[in-house]
Amino acid sequence: MLWYFLNHRAFGRKNGSRMRYRLLVGIVIACLGVGWAEQARAYDLDLALWKMFQAQVNSSTSGALTFNREYLRYQLSAEDIPQIMLYFPNETTNLRHQRLYTWDAGKGGYWNEANQELLTLVGNQHGFRTFAEQFGYMLAPKFLAPAETLGHAGFDIGLIYNFNIIGNKRKLWGDALEGFDARDGATGKPDHPPQAWQTISFNLRKGLPYSLELGADGTYLFQSKMFLLGLNAKWAFFEGYSYAPAFAIRFTYNHLFGSSDLTMNLYTLDLSTSYPVPFAGFVEFTPYMGYSFSIADAMPHVLNPSFHRGVGAEMGPSILFDDEQLYLHRFFLGFRFIIHVVNFSFETIISGKGVYSCGLKLGVDF
Repeated sequence: MLWYFLNHRAFGRKNGSRMRYRLLVGIVIACLGVGWAEQARAYDLDLALWKMFQAQVNSSTSGALTFNREYLRYQLSAEDIPQIMLYFPNETTNLRHQRLYTWDAGKGGYWNEANQELLTLVGNQHGFRTFAEQFGYMLAPKFLAPAETLGHAGFDIGLIYNFNIIGNKRKLWGDALEGFDARDGATGKPDHPPQAWQTISFNLRKGLPYSLELGADGTYLFQSKMFLLGLNAKWAFFEGYSYAPAFAIRFTYNHLFGSSDLTMNLYTLDLSTSYPVPFAGFVEFTPYMGYSFSIADAMPHVLNPSFHRGVGAEMGPSILFDDEQLYLHRFFLGFRFIIHVVNFSFETIISGKGVYSCGLKLGVDF
């Protein structure tokens, strides 16, 4: 339907082919341009979850109060004793008040004698869950293939470029990544990480009898030490009919490597449908769409809270985030061209939590 509209209605039959390919080339250039513009800024995108903490102040008069990290400043006293300056706004005058807390090993936290208050650092569990959910959406496997299988003798090798745009909560990512500071630039570091995250993947698929496929892939996150390895299996339970679309179900497992702060496993089940449209005798255009459900197990390691790595290492006991099991829902829409044995795919993914994904694949079928 989309192909017919572009070819016959949107641009007219005579100019449809030329305008159609110009449109496709424009989409590809726009996608690559956004990703490369962010890559040129040379960020370090490794995780630093040891910065993701909050201050909890216990007082005999006001009880327990929690403050986010942007209200805290770390410093040393004249005797080199760690101290934390707490800033908090006055809602009536819109001015910031401050209060100084000094490390007290006997009390296991930072003590303010004048107000008889104890400040301790605790993990920002809600912030970690939000970050891990967006991170899981970004790393979840992409489809970039129609529902139909390769056939029992088919084999596919592909190179995939994908970028993800983080639409919101970017300030939270400043606490989760190296090289950023989410405290409004108080340290001279940028407080927002890049909006676009890029990955490149190498994908292998092998067709089997009975409409089955097995595959493996490796994915590298640009400008980081992190990468994923995965396995997948697909079954096209309905395919091979000339006037009906194919339907398939796929299971994928991926594991995150290269992070000292986080272990993540992704279990994905997706359902897809596609319908091939041959033309010109040697070209096949196949639009596809589907739904994907992933379970992401995010398991952070024991962390020592600090404002910067190597600074404030004596800030108190280590913090341990609770493991999070996250449920991710995505819808994907794309198309594939095959010219002889060379295939090109484009895909966009609609997901939750303000994460938008777009992917390109260049492959060979034989």
